[in-house]
Amino acid sequence: MKTTFDLAEVAHLPSPEDNCAVAKRLLEPDTSIRIQNTVWRLDYAVLEGHRFAVRPIAKNQPLLSWGLPFGYALTHINSGNYVSNQGTLQELLRRQLPFPLPSIPNFRDHYQPYLLDERAFKPGQQVAPCGKPRAFQGYFRGDARGAGTRNYILILATNSKVGSYARTLARQMLESSGTPNGLDGIVAVAHTEAGSPKKPNNLLHVLRTLAGFAVHPNVAAVLILDEGSDWVDNQVLREYMIENRYPIDQVLHSYLTVGADFEKSMERGRRIIDSWMVPASRELRAPQPLARLKVALQCGGSDSFSGISSNPLLAHVAKNLLEHGGSANLAETNELVGAEAYILSNVSDLKTAYQFLFKIQEFKQMMKWHGHTPEQNPSGGNQLRGLYNIALKSIGAAQKRHPDVRLDYVIEYAEQMTQPGYYFMNSPGNDLESVAGQVASGANIVFFSTGNGSVTNFPFVPTIKVMSTSGRYQLLRNDMDIDAGAYLAGVPLEKLSQDMFDLTIKVASCALSKGEKAEHSQVSIWRNWQQTASESSIDIQQAQEPNGLPIELPSVPEPELRFTRIKRGEQVGLLLPNSLCSSEVARMLTERLNQITPELSISKAVSLSHTEGCGAVRGPSQDLLVNTLIGYMTHPMVKSCVMLEHGCENIHHQYLRRELLRRNISPEQFGWVSIQLDGGIEKAAKKTEEWFKILSPEFVNKRPFSVGILTCGALPTDVAQTLAELTRILVGSQVTVITPTDGHYGSSSNYFEALGVSQGSTASLRYGEQATKPGFHVMEVPSDHWVEIITGLGAAGAEALLAYVEEGGLQGHPFVPLILFSTPSDHEKQGVDLVLTEPQSAWSEKLLAIIELTLTGQYIPYTLRTGNTDSQIPRGPWGFSV
Repeated sequence: MKTTFDLAEVAHLPSPEDNCAVAKRLLEPDTSIRIQNTVWRLDYAVLEGHRFAVRPIAKNQPLLSWGLPFGYALTHINSGNYVSNQGTLQELLRRQLPFPLPSIPNFRDHYQPYLLDERAFKPGQQVAPCGKPRAFQGYFRGDARGAGTRNYILILATNSKVGSYARTLARQMLESSGTPNGLDGIVAVAHTEAGSPKKPNNLLHVLRTLAGFAVHPNVAAVLILDEGSDWVDNQVLREYMIENRYPIDQVLHSYLTVGADFEKSMERGRRIIDSWMVPASRELRAPQPLARLKVALQCGGSDSFSGISSNPLLAHVAKNLLEHGGSANLAETNELVGAEAYILSNVSDLKTAYQFLFKIQEFKQMMKWHGHTPEQNPSGGNQLRGLYNIALKSIGAAQKRHPDVRLDYVIEYAEQMTQPGYYFMNSPGNDLESVAGQVASGANIVFFSTGNGSVTNFPFVPTIKVMSTSGRYQLLRNDMDIDAGAYLAGVPLEKLSQDMFDLTIKVASCALSKGEKAEHSQVSIWRNWQQTASESSIDIQQAQEPNGLPIELPSVPEPELRFTRIKRGEQVGLLLPNSLCSSEVARMLTERLNQITPELSISKAVSLSHTEGCGAVRGPSQDLLVNTLIGYMTHPMVKSCVMLEHGCENIHHQYLRRELLRRNISPEQFGWVSIQLDGGIEKAAKKTEEWFKILSPEFVNKRPFSVGILTCGALPTDVAQTLAELTRILVGSQVTVITPTDGHYGSSSNYFEALGVSQGSTASLRYGEQATKPGFHVMEVPSDHWVEIITGLGAAGAEALLAYVEEGGLQGHPFVPLILFSTPSDHEKQGVDLVLTEPQSAWSEKLLAIIELTLTGQYIPYTLRTGNTDSQIPRGPWGFSV
């Protein structure tokens, strides 16, 4: 077997002056490498995408890629030495690789704040216009909106409270009416933002994004939704668009407030959209100059080759587009930290250069408020595939700007692109949050570079996904559009660029991208952050941890056998995504599973979509996510669970397996499916179906029942007294009661007072932590978001949720039944399960009866019947998008 190779056979040098090469494949230890007439051996195995020295590097000297430093030697490094830092070694040790690794790192990470030298600064030049401009077939919406590459009806949720309505309405319209010729579809944009009673810190981000979506040239008509009582509602958005001159009057549009009666609101929405079907489908494609094409340049699930093949390919195509007068949008602020020198090597003027540097500094300050730094950015998947640190990741990400292309403008998140040119948009490195801002800024096509194989797509803008290596492309060819790995095999970048440019014009003109064929898409707006100063974050992280022990209640009655004799209701099959990037795939696969339930060992499949696992830094936020996931994996209502990872997230399957073993839970009782590693969406779907076809043993749960109790808004004294009495009866009947810490969507001070415990009693459970000790528990809630609170109570083991509400209309949990009850008022109660019309002395018994019927599956609450359900995991006060 061959053991000696020329360097070019097995590795790549991004730049001739580099002293570290990138392995093209796994290289065994003692492999001999030849450079010209010199031969030396590798000291350790080198994974694909990882680096080894090609020249001696003295102690404290820089390690170079693309001619730029990404670290400094801790000791003398010889040619052939595998180069490694502390963070990557720790990640590789978690992966349990079948070969030895170095015991200590040989380089330290590099990041030197960039200082702009005004005296040496020279304004850059933009690429010259081409002589023969080309065109695409698009929808011209007028000068203010530009040209669309698609023709959609959009259902736009202004806040998270109407997200489930938007999704349900879009699904019902497609099921009943289909998509008429001339229309590309009816899509919902549902998101997690602006759903709390407090003014969000990301308010302007949300408003700019929603406004940009509403007037986007790919939108023929837009139905804008609210529920009438939030910081962002129809009126606020309308006023913002008028004040900032968004051309909403040029769009077929309507506003709808979703009422407490979900089904009647659904009828109203259907009537509005039905009236738009004919006029929207009459829009026609016509030749449009490429100057009206605006591309988002994005990367996700990056590897070492992203900066060598796929990102430079995007840069070449963007250059071609700029030569035709078009626009390109570079984003991901924190993933350019360390690459400032490269980005600013060609910039229009000093003002723009300083604007870019200010955005870098501003982002770093926001991270500091939450106790984090940009250096924590690379995910476990990034490090596994050779992106050791933020400097290396950023230098590679910056290759999406061609050296000949000038940076023209710096804009805020979701700010409109109004002139042709090359833009930098401030945004987090979280792929989907960043893409949402780019689309809102006007991008009508997305270029997405990926190393691991991110399957992301946007709901109403086509995405062209570019794979960095040929091996991964072959594995995921049904989900990827371009094989940039051909460059590593010798195909010139100019040839690949021309092919991708031609494909771009075809996709812009109507050809479907691979993602559109898969009918899969995701959207997430830059999530709210809770801190505006670093001191408060430190206080939070030093707070006392819950001990898991129940809180003693005075005057608990003698035990009853009422809840110990009844048989539990239905157990479900749960498809649980590890992260944001697998969440919408999980939702899509769940719909498919429920079409073939007779073939499965479960009666119903459910998924719990969320936005975490990709864009929040490690630490307390990651611990919160892990607790929540494991809480649902072991939930008493879950008969069978499949974990669905994307493949490049921090909380990957191996991480969860280790955590389960640490908690004495066998990982073998769960299914494990990976979108990337199993070969894409379709193969992941088949593997998921096969797991749920396995005959599961009869479910036997010996745990006592758990019930969550919470309120929405002010709690009347008589209701507080009733809930306290009910709590004591349930605890006395060996039912565990879990309530959130007090707040607008939590419990109430007069409830705690009626119970005889201190107001806002010290939490006994962390968010999402299961109550292993029966009794009365208070769960800490690092959120004031209704859906995040009920998601946490479900993870804590609640099998039914009881909530007092003044009015109906609240979203429920996807499989834990939520019972909404109220008291009489002058107006009719809608969207609730029970109105207490009897004397107060009978209220406890009425509530006990409906809880019993619900726990046994004899009563299905309103939110489950109508499908008005949602799930979301919080990041907590220390979480921030990176």
